Amino acid sequence: MLQWLVCLVFRGFPDRWYAISYFPSFLFFSIITDVNRSVFDSFSLGSWKWLIPLALLLFVGSAIFIKKHASAEDYSSPVISMNLWPNYLILLVMILCTGSIPSTTDVYHYELKTERLIMSKEYEDACKVGVKSLASSRRLTELRAYALAEKRELGERLFEYPQYYGTKGLLDICDSLGHYRFDSRDICVSLGFRWGSSVKTLGRYLELAVEADTLHRQPLGDYYLCYLLLDKDLPAFERVIGDYYTLDLSLPKAYKEALLMNYDFSSDSIPMYADTVLLAGLREYRKMNEELTDARERINRTRRMFGKTYWWYYDYSDEVAIKEN
Repeated sequence: MLQWLVCLVFRGFPDRWYAISYFPSFLFFSIITDVNRSVFDSFSLGSWKWLIPLALLLFVGSAIFIKKHASAEDYSSPVISMNLWPNYLILLVMILCTGSIPSTTDVYHYELKTERLIMSKEYEDACKVGVKSLASSRRLTELRAYALAEKRELGERLFEYPQYYGTKGLLDICDSLGHYRFDSRDICVSLGFRWGSSVKTLGRYLELAVEADTLHRQPLGDYYLCYLLLDKDLPAFERVIGDYYTLDLSLPKAYKEALLMNYDFSSDSIPMYADTVLLAGLREYRKMNEELTDARERINRTRRMFGKTYWWYYDYSDEVAIKEN
């Protein structure tokens, strides 16, 4: 439609340079695909503020020059190939320029798609976004945790995703920007408790919410239990896990792994929540840690095999954590 309007304004272009009429369309496409977080955080178009007028000025000048200084005979040919190759060349250059301009990261696309799927209540699809990528962000981590909680799988699958932010990636209690379609306030409402201005940390918010929740509801309980795991507070985790779950084989995977952190294989007793596969995995994990003497090699090799376990998070998350101010 934009290209049609351009042709209408300039009353057509010579056949040989007809592709130039698509320049405004490519410019518009470049602008909307270059949107990133800074547009919302600072409400600024960045360098596009001066690039848009300059690009349009060059386009208008070129279009007027072609229309004014060339006759139809000079810019068209009875041989179709002579008319096609300049258009193909122009289109190729514009395609390459448009493809090289966007600075939006894959992670930002993951965030937007996950947010959209959550708002449509498509939680399983939301959990699949960017699942094969090790790249993540604090907001993407938060959105994934919420999607898992809605599926009642937070304790089962939380550590299948990169956890670079510790407890800060579970729920940003201080998020007050207000430009997201779905933010931490919506998550708190789903948990049943809003926070007051005096609550400054996620830990304090969850403590107050758990104290007020006499029914021991699972979504809130999972958030609290996972907060303790991300904080590596195993004694507190062991004290409260029984309020929400029976300690048997039905216990979520991450919780079983946390309870087995200090398991002694020389013991004759086997916990009710441990199965042979889990114990074999723990034995192999400890064996690899003992055999690999180089620290970097130990982190990388254990991550390939056990990066989706709480054991690896507990031992090595500090090595890959992303520090934030």
